[in-house]
Amino acid sequence: MKNTITTLSMFCFAMLISCCKDDTTTPNGDKPGTASYMEATINGEPWKACRRIGAVGEENLYAFYFPADGYLQMQCTDYCRKFQETSTSIFFETSSLYDTGYYPLSMFNRANFSLNAPSGCRYANVDSLNGWFYLKEINTEKKYMSGEFGFTGYCEANDSTITITEGRFNRIPY
Repeated sequence: MKNTITTLSMFCFAMLISCCKDDTTTPNGDKPGTASYMEATINGEPWKACRRIGAVGEENLYAFYFPADGYLQMQCTDYCRKFQETSTSIFFETSSLYDTGYYPLSMFNRANFSLNAPSGCRYANVDSLNGWFYLKEINTEKKYMSGEFGFTGYCEANDSTITITEGRFNRIPY
């Protein structure tokens, strides 16, 4: 009986610590150390979208890219580590992304940070606040992209701002 309780306790502990596991390979099976991720510093706190494992298995690192139209939509969500007691997402949408390079955020190239809860806030970049998106790699053969970003978002619901710095994304599949 004691061995059963010990084994069950160890199993439960292992399940708890494995909630959030970073990928060790890309979606295309590339070598370890080249995993897909997005990370940033939000109001001075580290944030990283992690891949949820288990029964639900949400895909939380993805993009849709149509190079002929210059349209990109990218969303990365952290379901495991909580920011203000809820899951969070960083989202980008561009309408003029035809190649690698620097893109200022505006009403046409926009970003937001969302608290995914009924009372959550969507901190969106606005024209009067600084924001940028740097696409440094598009791999059209293996269908992934990498780059950097930073922006200040404003939430009208509670009249507050959030600052996102040191943003990086690596090998986000599209």
